[in-house]
Amino acid sequence: MTLNEQGQTLDGFPLQAGSVHRKPGGLYLSLDPNYVIEYYSHGSDDPEDPQEVLGKYRFDPSQIMSGNLTDNQTEFTVPFAELVDFRYLHDR
Repeated sequence: MTLNEQGQTLDGFPLQAGSVHRKPGGLYLSLDPNYVIEYYSHGSDDPEDPQEVLGKYRFDPSQIMSGNLTDNQTEFTVPFAELVDFRYLHDR
């Protein structure tokens, strides 16, 4: 997730454990944090660039809209998920 100056994600999600995030068309999630960082992080330590956060979500596997949990690259969508934890990807 990328944050704006107010500390919210660019999708407007609150960055607070326990908040439920939902998005039309589904949230893209993966079981592999390294996959997410490798393919989606911009990897910048420049303080002028937006801060990036890796979120850990709780979701109902029966709600998966696309993708699945058994692919090598587990990327899938769910209509909503609960943010359980998060960590900043770069030191600022």
